[in-house]
Amino acid sequence: MLRKFFLFLLFAFFSCLTIFAKEYSFGLYITDIYNFDQVNQTFQADLWLWINYFGDEVDFNGTLDFINSLDETQKNYQSEHFSDLNRNYMQQKFTGTFRCEWNLRRFPFDKNVLSLEIEDFRPIEEINFVPDYENSMIDSSIAFNEWDISPLYIDARPFTYDSNFGDFSAPDKKSSYSRIVASVTVSRRTPWITFFKLTFGVYIAFVLSVISFAIRPETDSRLSLPCAALFAVVSNKYVVESVVPSSVNLTMLDSIHIITMLCILLICVVVIKTDGLRSSGDTVKVKKSFLIDKVFALVICLVYATFNVWALVPYN
Repeated sequence: MLRKFFLFLLFAFFSCLTIFAKEYSFGLYITDIYNFDQVNQTFQADLWLWINYFGDEVDFNGTLDFINSLDETQKNYQSEHFSDLNRNYMQQKFTGTFRCEWNLRRFPFDKNVLSLEIEDFRPIEEINFVPDYENSMIDSSIAFNEWDISPLYIDARPFTYDSNFGDFSAPDKKSSYSRIVASVTVSRRTPWITFFKLTFGVYIAFVLSVISFAIRPETDSRLSLPCAALFAVVSNKYVVESVVPSSVNLTMLDSIHIITMLCILLICVVVIKTDGLRSSGDTVKVKKSFLIDKVFALVICLVYATFNVWALVPYN
């Protein structure tokens, strides 16, 4: 019984050594990240990466693939074997342009994750990456006037393709590779300033429209004021679209512009209705028109304020 237990421990020990021998410690250091292009959904980065591992030396020169890159340039490849430790160290530098998905539904309160996805062309049975959490980071000297950048997060995620890429020796029709994903989160440093720059004209237009309820009925400005405000909101929307990249989704700024236009349109309808009541000369209808103006002005302001708070709360 003791002999079987000893053999089991021995087998487990050598199994662990085998697994350990297949693991490659992968680290990454971003020296610069720049050119955030929200229109083309890209960013650029300069980085160093390295791999530590035991056993025989493995050639990584040209074997690493950036999955989400449009182009990358490899520089300064170095590989060294330490015979006394039976250990190897590889280091190289990359610079390139990488794809990312900029989610602008929350603009300018949006937060976006910029990722680098790296694989070796050899399957996970041969090359299994383990993140070097301790030494992987983004350079603390990187500074932006408009952006806040989170610390670097690095993780290893095995990825399985639904094809063996024609490898007749593969046991099945799928193939798995070890993938390193390094990511940072970027957010705007002064989103409220940007927000009010883009919406100040919209809110002024709404206020001017509500003021029309306080204008004397026989004044032409009573109807022309909300009409002019409506055109101002439409014009402001075109300005926003020239600043914010187009999106197939309805953004927060789109929602604010749409609800403002609808509210101003309702104000125009109510003004026309109450002006008609006052022009009738009937005392009861005239009193009713003033009541409608007061009640509607209060209701439309409450509805508009509530919608804006509802639209903004999720984006803080």
